[in-house]
Amino acid sequence: MIGRQTYSMLALALFFSQACGEPSAKAPLQPWGQWVWSDADVRVFEQSRAKLPDLQAAVWIATIEGCADGRLSADLGFSPSKVASPALLVRLDDDFSVCWNLSDAEVLAAVDEKLGRLLAMADQAGVHATEIQLDYDSPTSKLPRWATLLAGLRQRSLKGKNVWITSLVAHLQEPSYGDYFRDTVDGHMIQVFDTGDRVGTAADIRKTLDRAAMPFRLGLGAFERQNHGVAVTEHGRWFSESGPITQSEWYRGTWVFPAGRPWIERLEDK
Repeated sequence: MIGRQTYSMLALALFFSQACGEPSAKAPLQPWGQWVWSDADVRVFEQSRAKLPDLQAAVWIATIEGCADGRLSADLGFSPSKVASPALLVRLDDDFSVCWNLSDAEVLAAVDEKLGRLLAMADQAGVHATEIQLDYDSPTSKLPRWATLLAGLRQRSLKGKNVWITSLVAHLQEPSYGDYFRDTVDGHMIQVFDTGDRVGTAADIRKTLDRAAMPFRLGLGAFERQNHGVAVTEHGRWFSESGPITQSEWYRGTWVFPAGRPWIERLEDK
């Protein structure tokens, strides 16, 4: 991830004023997408789209951080003006979880205010995103409250938007995951990279995804974590081993987190 810089509300306005575009109709879900967090990711996106013309992008525009007294701060991310992007990504940082010490109403009010301000500025500058992605590694014990928060946001700042959330393998181990989110979001994006979980096999994950019975996208990583120059992860194997997952009736495409690394060649090797 790229470094963070906290901006004033004036800087936020300048940020959105760089972006322009006409309102777009609700787009069909595409089979491949890429997250964009940096200039390097933009270059990778452009290279990949040359071979996948329908490749979609979601641009990280902000990270929302929390503190125990309920105050939230928004660290600005990357300008969506650098790619033609129908989706905006907002990250809820790990320390957001301290907000669960507050009531549901207090959490909703705080998050809605931040999201609403970001999206209002985007609209005023001509960035009319139809899809919002929320990236949050919710503690499993807080999944019901996370679902309640999302339901509230969809009646307020996220009303009329297509909403997708990230999910972890550990989340899908919860038998009620689908019941929590099925009627709350348009779908979830199951990440099989940098999860800290024992991920298991594609067949194992497919069973939990089918049990949830809701639309999902598969999230892959095009990078490996290293320790003293030795890879300690196996993210790349999922490009060739995800077959059982993509055969699910609930599968709605694959998205890639490149971390600045090329990935389109991996598809050619499949």
